[in-house]
Amino acid sequence: MGAPARRNLDAFDLASVDVVVTDSGGCAAALRDDGQLLAEDPVYASRAAEFAAKSRDFSEVVEELAERANLGRIRERITYQDACQLIHGCKVQRQPRALIRRLAGDDFVEAAEPRMCCGGAGNHALTDPARARELRERKLDALLAGGATTIVSGNPGCLMHLDRGLRARGSRVRIVHLAQVLDEALQGSRG
Repeated sequence: MGAPARRNLDAFDLASVDVVVTDSGGCAAALRDDGQLLAEDPVYASRAAEFAAKSRDFSEVVEELAERANLGRIRERITYQDACQLIHGCKVQRQPRALIRRLAGDDFVEAAEPRMCCGGAGNHALTDPARARELRERKLDALLAGGATTIVSGNPGCLMHLDRGLRARGSRVRIVHLAQVLDEALQGSRG
């Protein structure tokens, strides 16, 4: 246990890295967990703690850097899906919403039960597919209740799992990563 975390640390020259940014909620949580995972390791403990402290989710970095930037506008009804790893593991909840509100304004609609799992949960969809589908259906009902035409998430696993459910329903609602909707707004392709 911990071998992948050690290999990851060996791959980085932490002295030359200010921040490690990931666009996957699951990865962000795992990188931050490496500090605790290796806390008792005499060789890696301090490097793991430093690496964990430098690890940030995409939304945290962009929200901070784009504080005064013109991000463009998205003229469609958007809701946000919290990835469990981001909201619980990384305590990232405000930043993606702040960015989406800047893009969509009053067209941002908060989903019911935002802290509810979508059912993807890492390998949960593989180990307990019936329960994963049940959670996904409940989550999609909550996400779609506000009339959103776009669902935004910050975790590729959630995106794939929920997209599969949307397609099974024959829904025209799209689901995209936060980076994609930001790019669309900046390019003016959805405004």
